[in-house]
Amino acid sequence: MIIIESVEGISIRLTDERVEHIQEHLYLHIETVIDALKYPDFVIRGSKGSKIAVLNLGRRKWLNVVYKEFIKMNDGFVITAYTSSDVNLTEILWER
Repeated sequence: MIIIESVEGISIRLTDERVEHIQEHLYLHIETVIDALKYPDFVIRGSKGSKIAVLNLGRRKWLNVVYKEFIKMNDGFVITAYTSSDVNLTEILWER
């Protein structure tokens, strides 16, 4: 298991199962996912209380890492990650 500190200082768990899923099914490097959580360009509101760390990977390519935070418990976990050609910046919670 990997623990990453979010931009809000919350410990986010990236479990071995999520690492395997991201690498095998989404073809993403885990180091890039960790960078997106540590140093996102934006954090936007996701659905059902989740947040999405967004990192620009170049021209029209964005990495989105969906995670959940529990601020009172200083705990959270990664749900999934995906790339997209566009990002909805209407619900920005944090930006660099």
